[in-house]
Order: sequence, then structure tokens, then C-alpha cells
Amino acid sequence: MKRLTRKKALFVVTLLVLLIGCFKKSDGLDGSDIQSIMRSILYRHVSQNEFTDEVSRRMLENLIKLTDPYKLYFYESDIDSFRKHADKLNDYASSGDLSFITSYFKLFKSRYNESMKIFSKRVDGEFDFTKDEYMIVDREKIEFAGSQKELEERWRKRIKFQLLNYLNMDMTMDESRKRLKRHYDMVSKEMMKFDQEKVISIYLNAFSSALDPHSAYMTAKDYEDFRISMNLKLEGIGAVLRSEDGFTYVDSVIPGGPVSKMDPDKTVQPNDKIIAVAQGEKEPESIIDMPLREAVDKIRGKKGSIVRLVIMRKAPGEKSEKRIIVSVERDQVVLEQQAAKHAVHTVKKEKSSVKVGYIKLPTFYVDWEEYYKRNPEAKMSARDVFNSIHALNKEKIDVMVFDLRNNPGGGLEQAELIAGYFLPGGPVLQVKDHEQVQVRYDKDPAVYYDGPLVVLVNNQSASASEIFAGTIRDYKRGLIVAPTRTFGKGSVQQLTDLRQGGAVKITIQLFYQPSGTSNNKDGIVPHITVPSYSQLINYYESDLDYALDWTPIKPAPYKDFGDTFFSKALINRLSTLSGARVKSDPDFKEMQKKIAEYLKEDNTKKISLKMDPSEKDDKVGEEISVSKPDPDAVYDLKNDIFLKEAFNIAADYAEVRKGK
Repeated sequence: MKRLTRKKALFVVTLLVLLIGCFKKSDGLDGSDIQSIMRSILYRHVSQNEFTDEVSRRMLENLIKLTDPYKLYFYESDIDSFRKHADKLNDYASSGDLSFITSYFKLFKSRYNESMKIFSKRVDGEFDFTKDEYMIVDREKIEFAGSQKELEERWRKRIKFQLLNYLNMDMTMDESRKRLKRHYDMVSKEMMKFDQEKVISIYLNAFSSALDPHSAYMTAKDYEDFRISMNLKLEGIGAVLRSEDGFTYVDSVIPGGPVSKMDPDKTVQPNDKIIAVAQGEKEPESIIDMPLREAVDKIRGKKGSIVRLVIMRKAPGEKSEKRIIVSVERDQVVLEQQAAKHAVHTVKKEKSSVKVGYIKLPTFYVDWEEYYKRNPEAKMSARDVFNSIHALNKEKIDVMVFDLRNNPGGGLEQAELIAGYFLPGGPVLQVKDHEQVQVRYDKDPAVYYDGPLVVLVNNQSASASEIFAGTIRDYKRGLIVAPTRTFGKGSVQQLTDLRQGGAVKITIQLFYQPSGTSNNKDGIVPHITVPSYSQLINYYESDLDYALDWTPIKPAPYKDFGDTFFSKALINRLSTLSGARVKSDPDFKEMQKKIAEYLKEDNTKKISLKMDPSEKDDKVGEEISVSKPDPDAVYDLKNDIFLKEAFNIAADYAEVRKGK
């Protein structure tokens, strides 16, 4: 089959100009702008520089997922007919053949209208909420319907589930039906607005996400949301959300945001499923099946206002999800609240005590606005960590613990600078694009802390966190302690504004450690493992569609510390000591029991469609109000037994090195 190179992207103009003529026009981007966008994506991408047959196949699958994510519209026969063209989209594009893409969207709209007729017929039917049946919501576990009967059954279960959620909010059946009809009326109105901008967005995202998980096209609205979040001026709850199988999940909590300052047991947690949102004391509004952007808009709001989130949470050891309500006072996420913090913790041993210096870094932050103004006082993590190291050195600590758990990354240069504080100069990172490899160096030969170092990470430590941890690991400068490997994001994206509004985000480089290996997909593996509930969030870069593979490159000219700081024998000894403590600790015993029980359960994503009497008795659910812990506390060992054990490992490390 023909391959479209970055020099042959002219086809897109013809394709999209003719295609969008079938849909309502909108302001902004139009078909004549697509040529430069496609050419730019192909030209700058780190590895995918041609529209190959493989990219064509991926693009078709993406197109299907974007238009029918829950397999509620197309039939299996439709998909079979689409897949006959799987490796031909590049050929069609190159020749200007519009027949497939035109017929695709025409059939999509037809199937959507048919499904709305099924909904209208089924929503007023009878439902038995005492029957023990389930609805599978994992897209990968279900096939497209083979017949209208099968599709109608799928819609029956979905309608029943949605009605059940309203009923559990203490609504009558009539009220629930009205609410659900209103929801689908809104969805249908949005479908009527299916204009050229929507078609272009779907087309470009189907193409760009076929290259890797992070390349994307952003509409003007999407780009506005992105800029707000990057500038940390977003007024909301301070949590990153994701959409999966029709539900809005909490992906992570933003350090410094309102949620992060609440009692961990009384606020939202990663993997919580948000099913409804209420403004203040108003009735909750369902956000099931709502596009993520719209769900986020409902959660956002003015600083000081209250939003109530109806959440479904399945805790380890519990057989069913529990419905709770979390009230959050909206606020801004500001850099000062994300700043590095430090403290000294003393671990008492049998015959001595060990002073452990502790640094917590939530993100690798930079106040870019002030930085570009060349303000020497611009807020940045490298400066704050430097000051923390200086303060801890004054305390004459025996060992340092550097905590990067849940740190999603941030400024690349900040990670390089901070890694350099522990190294006497040399390469700290390699960056590879589609043409060359660049070695980046720590240009400051000074070492600002030369004692034993322990770095804490987990599976939510990503990007710049992995750069730091990977460099420390390669140089054998410090021990990595974690429950599992890190997330595995080792790529850099470049964001380019479009003159018509919106932007394109392109993966242009892969990170490599000094040793010539990359953390992309694989993450950074710890020297010593300690259990944590974060193990239950089994979500990594390697789970994303089309995550980029890598091949080793030439090691940079660096020299590690050999056995200066630790040897394999020392790692084994520390691991054995830690394992014995964990095995005898009642809190760890309870944690591991719950983790084991959870992993043994059938974790297929399925939802019960049976009315739980306790849910009905509790009406909407258990109300959890705003509760804030001590804002000045740097750590909380009572609720963070992983950190407690990390301090013990650090103390053992310091004592063994002293020969005690």
C-alpha cells in the first residue's frame, strides 16, 4: 500500500473540504487549514513520520472509538464492513477518494437516530430492580451487537442502570424518567450541532492518536481548558479527571488544590467514580455518559462556592461500591501551595537515633510568567529544593528521603537541576528526536548533599519524576523505594498554537537515561519494594493505546558511584530488614490482606442493576463534609505507613553505612 510521508500531506485539503460540506459550518478551523496541520504533525513526530498502513488501521479503530465509545450504535456487521478498509485510509486520502469517510459519518448519524428510537421505546417500559443482573461497562469485554434484539437488550440495561442512579438519589420513577429523557434530549441537540469543526476534530484526533497516546488536536475550547490548567489558575476542586466507559473518574489529586488540603479519608481519592454533581444545596445532576469537558465545567466554579460530588467508591475488602457525597469548597491552585517542603524526623533505634531529612516535592513547578520576565525571584522547584537541602544540611542529618510519590512531572529543566545537586557534574539525561540524540549535562560540578539518599516514587510518579529517579538510579547515587514501578511516561510533547484557534500537541522526543535506556512504557524499577494501596491503581503508560516502544541507544559518557553508596548485598540486607518489619506490622498486615482480597475478586468492570435496600434507606448516600487537616504538616505517619517504613529503611541505611 502507498505510504504518506510528511511531504505528501496535501491530500487532506481535498478530503476535508469536500467532506465537511455535508455538515453544518462553523467559525474557526476549516478544511483548507488541514494541510499544514497534518504536515506539521508528521514532520515533527519523534518516530511516526509516514501515514503507513499500520497507522491507517489504528486510525480506523480510533475513529470507531471516538464515535461509538460504548458500542451502542454500530452493529457488528457495520464494523466488519469498515475493517475491510482498515489499511486503505492512507490510500484513499492520497488519491482524494471520499467515499469511505463520507459513508462512515452518514451511517453513524443513521445508527444514532435508530438508537434514539430504541431509547424512546424502552425508557417507558417496566424494570425489575429486584432482579440480580449486571451491565458490563468495559469496552474491551463486549462485542458490537450482532442484531437489533441484542442492541435493544444493551440499551435496556443501560437505561435501567441510569434510572437506578436517579432512584438512589431519592427520586420517584416518574422523576427519574423525566430526568433521563431530558439528558438524552440534550445529547440529541448536541448531535444536531455536529458541524465541520466536530468532524475535523474527530478526524485529526483519530489520526494523531494513532501515532502515540499523547499527540492530539485541541479545539479552541479544549486549548483554553488546557492553558487554564497549565497556568494553575483554575478555580475548582483541584483534581485531574479522566473519562472511561461513560464515567468520570478521579485520576489524581493536584497538590495545593482544595481536595489535597482535606482529610484524605473525607475527600475524593484516585479511582473514585463521580456519577453526579450538585451546586451547593441544589439537587445532584447526573454526569454519566456526559463528555468529560462538560462534566469538568460542572465541577468548576467560583472560588468559595460549594460543589457536592456524588461518588461511587469500592474500598479494598468491600464487596460492593459505596455511595458517598463529598462537599468541596472551590478554590484556586497556586504555586505557593505546591512548593517543596522539608522537615527532620528522628528514628529511634535500640542504642542510637537517626536524623532523617525529608523533602516532599509535589511537582516540578515553575512560574513561567515570571521566569520569562527574567524575575530572579520567580517561583521554581529547583530553588526551593536547593533551600531545603541547605536547611537540612544545617541540621546535620544522617540520611535524606526525597519524596516524589504522586508527582506527575513538570519542568524538565527543574528535574535536571535538582538531580545535579547530588552529582559532581556529568550527563543527566539524553533526548532523542527523529533525527538525533542530544545529551544534557549537569553543568554545576558542586555537590550540595553528599550523604546517603533514598528516593520515594510510586505508579503515579511520571515524566520529570522519572527523569530524576532514573538519573539517581543510573549513577548508583541513591536507593529507589516504591510499591511498584513508576508510571512510564518518557516522552515530551510540543504544543503549537493554531492561528484560527486551538492547537496541536505533538510527541517530538523520547527521554533516555544516561545508561541509554528509556523509562517510556517500562518506568523506573525500585531497589526495595514496600506495600501501598497505590498498587490497586493498576494504570500505566503501557496500558495506553499505541504507547511508543524504544530501542537502547549509546550510553552517555558518565561514571557511576560503584559501591560507594550501596552494594547489592546492602540492598538485600535493607530489603530483608524492611520485609521483616512489614510482615510483623499490624497496619501492613491489614493492608496486604485487603489488597490480596481485592486482587482475588472478579474485577471485570461490571455494575449491578439490582436495587440495594441499604442504598435506598441511605437516600443519596453518606454525606462527607469539608474537613481540613493541619495545613503546616509536612508528613503524617499515622495515615502514611509507607512513609513510616521508608524512614525506617533510611535509618537502617544510615546505620549500616556507619558500621553499626
